[in-house]
Amino acid sequence: MPWFTRFLINLAVLLLFIKFLPDMMSGVKHTYEHFAHTKTKVGVVSIKHIITDANPYIHTLKEFFKDNSIKAIVLQFDCPGGCSGSSQALALELQQLKKDYPKPVVAYVENMCASGAYHVAAAADSIVSVPSAVVGSIGVYIAQPYFKAFIEHYKLQLNFVKTGKYKTTGNPFVEPTPEKTALLQSMTDDTYAQFVADVSAMRPKLAIAKSADWADGKVFTAKQAKELGLVDVLGSQSALVKELKDKTHFDNEIDWVHGPKHTLITELFGSSDDDLMSHVGSIKQLEQVFAQGYEQLMRQSLSLQA
Repeated sequence: MPWFTRFLINLAVLLLFIKFLPDMMSGVKHTYEHFAHTKTKVGVVSIKHIITDANPYIHTLKEFFKDNSIKAIVLQFDCPGGCSGSSQALALELQQLKKDYPKPVVAYVENMCASGAYHVAAAADSIVSVPSAVVGSIGVYIAQPYFKAFIEHYKLQLNFVKTGKYKTTGNPFVEPTPEKTALLQSMTDDTYAQFVADVSAMRPKLAIAKSADWADGKVFTAKQAKELGLVDVLGSQSALVKELKDKTHFDNEIDWVHGPKHTLITELFGSSDDDLMSHVGSIKQLEQVFAQGYEQLMRQSLSLQA
């Protein structure tokens, strides 16, 4: 091929490249800016009201942990505690999910994280709290209503046919005996020991030998709690964002991905708000719903509370 022909071909290719170069650069710039300004997704699980059922929270946590686009998880607390079993189940499940799908988990407290709520928060990698928030109340109790005087006043009688000396333990219509009270005390003692051991294992700076300082049912401001090792960082949402960025090593904006809201109604009736209303089609159904709620409340009052 003559040199002049090769020159013309090369010149044509060069002119085509120059012509399309701005479009190519614009595309590269657009792609770069897209990645540069992509927000980092952080899952938010709000734990409010009394914890009576761990399943809804566990379901949301599993979704967030398995979603690779979510880089970290925030547990947002405004909770006074709950049933010891549900709180412990949620804490244990959170620990397992962190092992199976490693990603940072930060607990954030604005007003309250007490008792069973702290059991869950202790499973996070760190706890950020507003200095005046209420933290702690690591202890266990059984609320035992007693209606014997009430039924006697109205001349009502109840007769229990039972097998087993302790079968009516906790029954609100049966007078407690020293033996039954001792049985309930042994249950609270054992549950408390588990509570303290779990928190100490999840937060090694809290030694069991010094649990009388940081547990024993005591409540603290977050400022006091930090001095004891119950809280890691004091501050508001800015401190939370900084903690997340330190743990995930990202520097762009955050896209907060909120899980379903769990209200007091859903905690008491064991259903989502939508499910609850969809099943209330008549006064009779509404009565059934409230009857179930009353039964749930009675069950909770006779269960171990943390």
